[in-house]
Amino acid sequence: MRIPLITFFLLLSAVLSAQGLLIEGRVLNKATGEPVAYANIYNKSLQKGTISNNEGYFRIPAGSRDDSVFVSFVGFRKINFARCCLKPAHNC
Repeated sequence: MRIPLITFFLLLSAVLSAQGLLIEGRVLNKATGEPVAYANIYNKSLQKGTISNNEGYFRIPAGSRDDSVFVSFVGFRKINFARCCLKPAHNC
């Protein structure tokens, strides 16, 4: 069986909150534009992970603006989003 190569489209923003720096985003199927519910999101530098909600949205702590996140979901290719993809919240 051939697994389709479908990539994630992820909107990220780095925002400051009362608890520190957060990475917020939404995981979407690039081919269909549909949200990807319960995708795994992992920040390797902090060794913390979370999952997207049923609409594809998530929040995860960040140690600095240089952090990157990994996004994975069964049947999809694993993606690493580096600092260059992070945008300030007011630009989203």
